[in-house]
Amino acid sequence: MNMVQSQIQSIDEQLLSGSLSVDELQELQAFEQEQIKLNAEFEVLHNFYKQDTIIALDERIKSVQEQIAQRSQLVFAGIEYAAKRAELTFSKLATQNVKIVLFKVLKTTSEIKNVFQFTYKDRDYKRLSRSEKLLAGVETAELIKSLTGRNYPIFIDDAESIENIPKPSGQAMLAIVRPKTWLTVTYLSNTLPLVKAS
Repeated sequence: MNMVQSQIQSIDEQLLSGSLSVDELQELQAFEQEQIKLNAEFEVLHNFYKQDTIIALDERIKSVQEQIAQRSQLVFAGIEYAAKRAELTFSKLATQNVKIVLFKVLKTTSEIKNVFQFTYKDRDYKRLSRSEKLLAGVETAELIKSLTGRNYPIFIDDAESIENIPKPSGQAMLAIVRPKTWLTVTYLSNTLPLVKAS
């Protein structure tokens, strides 16, 4: 998980800077400050100075605005790049029905926010039925096996809650409650009754 946290932190840092260097960010901020100052000067000159001075100042304002627009495009492109990179980095955290979301791009500010969302068929895990939670768990176990390269056995409790459990890739143990039935162990369709203790 440390690698995932490191990648998220790296993406957060890229979003804060928009892939601009420290000097470029400072230059962008200086342009913005200069625009505020020039707008204030323009208001004063508009009332007191000759028309040609106003025109020259207006041209300076337009030039600064163009430079701000160029820098803003670079920041936006950097944000888009970081968001896409994050999307590709974590694209393996999903199966056909299960998705694990570790970040979200906020629509209002375009910044990346760390989250943890677990969904099954695009529905939040907390809102799933008992059988859906069981199916989501089986798919998640398969996802973990795929990510780790290990073939762990899985244990499925309350297996009577659902029919047609998908066959796991490895060994699986299912616990099923059947009313008025002795405790038995079934292995590959062979039932072994347990001897009652005396």
